[in-house]
Amino acid sequence: MRKKKRVLSFSAALLSLTLLLSSTPVFAAVSTYGSWPSRYQTMYVDTSSTLTVPYSSGAAKWYNATNYKVSTSLTGTVGSYNYRAFNVTETDVDWDGITEHFVYNGEIWKEIVNINTYYTSMSRYTSAIKTALVAHEVGHSLGLLDSSVVETTSIMHPYTFNSAETATVRPMNPSASDISVVNGLYPTSSSFMKKSASGQEDGYYIHPSWAVYYANENELAEAADLVVRGTVTSEAGSKFTRGDYKSYATLSAVQATQVLKGGLKDGEQIMVSQMGGTDGSVKVFVDETTHLQKDQEVVLFLRKRADNTYSPINGDDGVYLDTKIGVKNIATKRLIDLNSMI
Repeated sequence: MRKKKRVLSFSAALLSLTLLLSSTPVFAAVSTYGSWPSRYQTMYVDTSSTLTVPYSSGAAKWYNATNYKVSTSLTGTVGSYNYRAFNVTETDVDWDGITEHFVYNGEIWKEIVNINTYYTSMSRYTSAIKTALVAHEVGHSLGLLDSSVVETTSIMHPYTFNSAETATVRPMNPSASDISVVNGLYPTSSSFMKKSASGQEDGYYIHPSWAVYYANENELAEAADLVVRGTVTSEAGSKFTRGDYKSYATLSAVQATQVLKGGLKDGEQIMVSQMGGTDGSVKVFVDETTHLQKDQEVVLFLRKRADNTYSPINGDDGVYLDTKIGVKNIATKRLIDLNSMI
């Protein structure tokens, strides 16, 4: 277990951030973005994967509990299939798992499940937790979106561990509500199967599982390499490795008017990289990312990347906008007292 150290380098005022308002918790069924044309699918798993058992066991959680019958098959040519799973090792990201799906004409036609062995090789990732992580990503691949952060009974909960990295915050199995939603997507009678009406634009969609949940701004600040208040000065376009859709990102230039943590000086400019972008022909969307726009006043909790850009922690979790009613987190709509940060 990685022992966390108390952060002393950022403004002491940040420790006393005042929570002014939070959204009322709403417990609801997990939502969906669409479905496959058939409820019978095979997920092809790379034979070189070190997680073949969690892939099989994770898929089985849905096969055994719902009408969605997804089997796994080992193959050395995983890249030739439209529904595939394999390991990646990404050290520069906050996600331990990620699913890419391709929507065409309102239906799912391709799914790629990736498990990040940078995280899953850590001792805290037991076999049960790795299996639940795979089951979460398979849930995305069959058409489910992440649950609300307050809906902790769903296996579609978007986080794996708490901030102390000592306890999992995601259930190990699909909930009764998860099962009901999936059965509604995939009725047993083919005559009731309907074409998905997701309303999504054709393109690739990315669904990350965040390795760690940070419950408040103090926890975000402790985990961050840099915390700044600043202004978005320009939108700098996309960067990508063509065809590697999880790598697609959108860049924005931000001038730091006030540095609350990190080695940057007030007035310096940084480049902020957010998931999702375009290569000019393919668009990649990420539900958990709202791209910054020119002239926005922001407070950002950032991690430094190897390419010297900065990424908000856990996508929108690390992005706050300075609005007329206060500084508001994009993901939770939670307000913080701006004066406490000065």
